[in-house]
Amino acid sequence: MLLLGLVFRLGALVLSILISISTWSNFILERFSLKRSESNVLYDYIVVGGGSAGSTVAGRLAQNGFNILLLEAGGPPPWWATLGTVDIPIFGPLWQRTDLDWSYSTVSQTHSCGAFNNRVSLWPRGRVLGGSGRLNNMVYLRGHEKDWKSWEYSQASMLHYFKKSELQLGCYKNDSSYHNSDGWLPVSDMPMKSELSDAVLNAAKELGYFVGDLNTMSHAGFMEVQTNTLNGARFSADAAFLYAGKLPNLHVRTNSHVSQVVVDQHNEVKGVVFYNADGQHHAECRHGVILSAGAIGSPKILLQSGIGPADHLSEIGIPVKISSPYVGKNLQDHASTGSDLVLLNASLALSLSNLVHPSSFWDYVFKGKGPLTHGGCEVTGLLYTRFSDPNEDPPDIQLLVLPAGQSFDDGSLLRHNMGLQDKVWNQYFSHKTDNYKAIGITILVILLHPWSHGELKLQSADPFDSPLINPKYLSDPRDVETLVEGIYAVKKLIKTEAMAKLGAHLNPKPMPGCETHEFDSHDYWLCYVRMLTYTVYHPAGTCRMGPEKTAVVDRSFRVHGTSNLYVVDASVMPSLPSANINAAVVALAERAADVLTDRVTRKRRNQNQSPQHTYFSIMETLQQDRVCYKFVNNRKL
Repeated sequence: MLLLGLVFRLGALVLSILISISTWSNFILERFSLKRSESNVLYDYIVVGGGSAGSTVAGRLAQNGFNILLLEAGGPPPWWATLGTVDIPIFGPLWQRTDLDWSYSTVSQTHSCGAFNNRVSLWPRGRVLGGSGRLNNMVYLRGHEKDWKSWEYSQASMLHYFKKSELQLGCYKNDSSYHNSDGWLPVSDMPMKSELSDAVLNAAKELGYFVGDLNTMSHAGFMEVQTNTLNGARFSADAAFLYAGKLPNLHVRTNSHVSQVVVDQHNEVKGVVFYNADGQHHAECRHGVILSAGAIGSPKILLQSGIGPADHLSEIGIPVKISSPYVGKNLQDHASTGSDLVLLNASLALSLSNLVHPSSFWDYVFKGKGPLTHGGCEVTGLLYTRFSDPNEDPPDIQLLVLPAGQSFDDGSLLRHNMGLQDKVWNQYFSHKTDNYKAIGITILVILLHPWSHGELKLQSADPFDSPLINPKYLSDPRDVETLVEGIYAVKKLIKTEAMAKLGAHLNPKPMPGCETHEFDSHDYWLCYVRMLTYTVYHPAGTCRMGPEKTAVVDRSFRVHGTSNLYVVDASVMPSLPSANINAAVVALAERAADVLTDRVTRKRRNQNQSPQHTYFSIMETLQQDRVCYKFVNNRKL
């Protein structure tokens, strides 16, 4: 196991070096290929950020005939991605803390993260075309119908936009009521799963939970996850919306770091300032700028542009253009706990030795199957605790089941990605001194709707400085109690006959820092949660949508106080959905593209202007969809 761990870590080091070489080669090539005349081009919309939201809104607006410039701070996927390496689902953790990652970290947490170095939570965010969709676990989960109440959206409208992007290739492809098999973003069943998947689903049935399609958004219960993959490979939003259409009016510029938006004296946005290998540049727009840089990047750019809380901007030394007190506030994230909480006495099909075996690469490349196609998560569940009312509230706990834990690679990489303390690793996760050969799995307990909200601030006026991120995890005691209720749900799950067949049991080791509490007591679990507090990489809410007195953007995604500055990404979410957030981000971007298209169309109609661009007719749009669908469906990987 130690040798395999070393091989795994050596491979990660080699890939990290390749990423660095690729990043700099792309950086240099773009310096010599940049068309200087483009600084004089007037674009209809400038989209900042090429992640899930930016790729979707840029692709759809270009499809609708607008001349679009998309600026992405990171580079394209590395040149050796043609070998499929970046798209291998199980390799997702390898890209963390590399040049494909912004490598953010939070400030030291007071009420949580006690098991991590300096009580800091490490926040990987994608710094590459495709954004965090290149790093995530690819889980396609929409949420719950009661989530949309605080968003002031109806279930029917959200379903429409979820379906619009969906290319359902899995077991629900014939369910046209809730799914679509003609969209651009593939949604597939997992090509490979371990024995744990069926065991957990059978355990859920034993306990009387609903087991079925949670993406109808009307149930709590369990389902086998679906993922944004095609033929066993990762398929992020950039692949779906930027490459598939190959539209000549969609201009993508990578390695272009936007420092601020340009706002005139009438609060109208004229364009953006960005930096690349050739220095500082300006890009101008006709209809507006769309910030899709994510829950960290979008508020950061607003603040750098002088849009935000006046006192904070003055403190940093940035002139106030528009006083917007809620920029950077309302930071929410899905906090979680539970890695290696459960141990099994049985081995599973997914193991480190299987991953590095040559046959696994053969199966992936030539068959689109095998352990390399595994995205990490196998089953998810949405549950109610005693603190929520099923008649009024969405579920308050999510379970994510992974057939591996922090101990999977024997401490080679995963614990470093999390910043886990050596003492905690050695005393709780490492099995080197165990007298029995139990394997650690993860049934991650996720807090869906935290009471604890944090904030984001600038640490300086330098646009290249990382922001100060403070999620204030578990600062509200109600969040701790809810997570403990989730642990109790896990305990019930592993006591079923289905899980007993795998020898499932609690990790008997006490969590370091909690030894003074009786093991398995309520006080012990309260301590455990505050020690082992993970991010699930779902930051949101920092440019909250809502009325001007309490929010940053309105329901048309326009920043309050401006006429043509928009934010379209997870930062506009008033609250978190009861799910992994990528599907909801894409749905929001689909909605935004329709809103912005309609806004320009109505403006021209009211001004009795003839269009300056040739818009696709309804039939042409349908034909374009069909062409892109065929491209995606026949894509060679």
